[in-house]
Amino acid sequence: MNLKKLVYSKKKIFGTCLLILNLLSFLLYLTVKKSNIVILNDNFDQKRIEEKPNSSKQLSENYSQSLKSVNYAIKETNDSKKNQCALIPEKLVGRLKIDTNSSVTLKQIESENKNLNITNGGMWSPSDCIARHKVAIIIPFRNRDINLKIFLRHIHPILCRQQIDYGIFIIEPIQNITFNRGLLMNIGFIESLNKTNQRWDCFVFHDVDLIPEDDRNIYSCPEQPRHMSSAVSTFHYRLPYETIFGGVSALTKDQMKKVNGYSNMYFGWGGFSVKMMISEQE
Repeated sequence: MNLKKLVYSKKKIFGTCLLILNLLSFLLYLTVKKSNIVILNDNFDQKRIEEKPNSSKQLSENYSQSLKSVNYAIKETNDSKKNQCALIPEKLVGRLKIDTNSSVTLKQIESENKNLNITNGGMWSPSDCIARHKVAIIIPFRNRDINLKIFLRHIHPILCRQQIDYGIFIIEPIQNITFNRGLLMNIGFIESLNKTNQRWDCFVFHDVDLIPEDDRNIYSCPEQPRHMSSAVSTFHYRLPYETIFGGVSALTKDQMKKVNGYSNMYFGWGGFSVKMMISEQE
């Protein structure tokens, strides 16, 4: 074989390889184009082109938002490989013994619950299945440190056994205004959504001095608003009056929006729950 033929053969082989590589690259592009991550990035790129940011700060903010979108897409991709959690969680134990030891410390609570892998901010979701419920626990709070410690000590293990995707939000007012529970719960509803990219579809509004005595009382939102503290030890496990809706109440996001949240007009204790009950009946 002479030199010209050898060069021609090499060129032909090289050209064929280049064609194959281009074809594979195109097929890979079509495949990746359908993925959530690239679609989210495409949205970011288009937004970046349209806005034409003029500062490095704006570029940094857009890039951070893009990374956040990618993280959510990756989580959705991983979750797609899991099954939904059981309708009745297997690790429920039923009746509970409540320890009201007032000397418990936050460090002790963290030590007891370290194996639960609760993230900063009091959030948790099951790692082995897809949670059926995404629940924000909203707690209006003022000067109840002991109650809060006892509550956190018990509620985290309960919610983990229920396999709920949840977050706990403590809403505390500034010190120089009269306590307004309804206002704090409305703030908690809005901020819990804003801080987590609209993560929650169920909201449990919870007094800090109430703890479930049975973990089969699932923290979720059925089709209708639910009063979860209908049997309280202080009232000998009986309703003090039929229209009570305070203590612990569960509503969906749509239900909260439909009734326009709790009334902001009731300062001090009482009144807001009856107003909410009337709003729901209407």
